[in-house]
Amino acid sequence: PNGAVATADLWVRSGAADEPAELAGISHFLEHMLFKGTEKRAVGEIDREIDSVGGEMNAATGRDYTHYYITVASDYVSTGLDVLSDLIMNSTLDPDEMESERQVILEEYRRKQDSPFGYLFDEIYDVAYRAGPYKQSIIGTTASLTTMTRAQLMEYYRRYYTPDNMALVVAGDV
Repeated sequence: PNGAVATADLWVRSGAADEPAELAGISHFLEHMLFKGTEKRAVGEIDREIDSVGGEMNAATGRDYTHYYITVASDYVSTGLDVLSDLIMNSTLDPDEMESERQVILEEYRRKQDSPFGYLFDEIYDVAYRAGPYKQSIIGTTASLTTMTRAQLMEYYRRYYTPDNMALVVAGDV
């Protein structure tokens, strides 16, 4: 490799503002689940494949978007794009992984409630947006997170994770 890098960043027009109250946090939950295996890659293989080429990947959820990025040495941009497209379009939303990931997200929620900054951030949105879609927390609520089903995740995934609702940005030495 020549030291140059490339990043592929896929943006989905789907975030907390798109969620009904009973599914608060579903965009964030889905963000976690997409890294948990596809039809072609078993649980853990996505991470291993990107790690094996010295890359990194992550994702984030906002009120209006969810995005996923992979950064790799430019010689491996095709690998990065293959992995990214696979996790976005072919997730299995594995039921066993869903239950373990639910616990991870509930722990994130508890940590946020214990953090003055995290707690106050949601409180500011609650006051600033007394009504409307921006009022809702990105991470969800204990009630919504504990009752969310795989069928609801799958329906949300099929509704929003469509090519006409996404934008792909590739930058770097490509």
